[in-house]
Amino acid sequence: MNILALDTSTNNFSLAVFTNSKTLMKSYKIEDNYSEVIILKIDELLKEVMLNLNDVDIIAYNQGPGSFTGLRIGLSVVMGLAYGGNIQVIPIPRFYMFVECAINLTKSRQMIIGIDAKLKQLYFAGVDSHTLKYTIEPQLTYPQDILVSNLNDTVFIGDGLVNYYNTLPQEIREVCDIDRLHANNNAIVPNATNMITLVNKKQLPSIPVDKLDLLYLRNKIALNIKEQQKLRQQ
Repeated sequence: MNILALDTSTNNFSLAVFTNSKTLMKSYKIEDNYSEVIILKIDELLKEVMLNLNDVDIIAYNQGPGSFTGLRIGLSVVMGLAYGGNIQVIPIPRFYMFVECAINLTKSRQMIIGIDAKLKQLYFAGVDSHTLKYTIEPQLTYPQDILVSNLNDTVFIGDGLVNYYNTLPQEIREVCDIDRLHANNNAIVPNATNMITLVNKKQLPSIPVDKLDLLYLRNKIALNIKEQQKLRQQ
């Protein structure tokens, strides 16, 4: 089984390939040139492991949430590669990548992920690490509006929870101190390697190319200047 995985959710482009029971991962700092480098880097990585595109059985992509531009370019590339090569595709939510990255660091089953969505907001979800089912549905929210019904045996991860710690509800700050959040945030940095592992666990389904989509939680792609200023003042 040969698997190609790409994460374009941030400006750290992560790319991995699984072949002969081994995973090779590369990462690149990307500014505004995803469209210029993504195909080139995929081609370079496949050549390094002596594979052609028609040798790839599965492509996994980061479904989001994250950078709208990066996610859209990543999805477009995946659709083109998969359609042309008749390759299976597995979308992987970014929240699941956080869970997989953290799973060896904790025995806790309930994971709460808060990713910095900018404008003082979080991409927020709860995930059962055993089943990969959402215990809290993915949402865009303000840190102070987070609701978690069960705080027992819960691990909190994500840069958003660190960055907005002072505005989190008191009951969450009581069970999750800032030092632990900093430690988690420094240790848990998802990349395409986690996507390879998730595919190999065979818990996530492949999706037909014409049904592929993004988990993008903002209703609006862009806010005007007045809307941005209003959000920053809240």
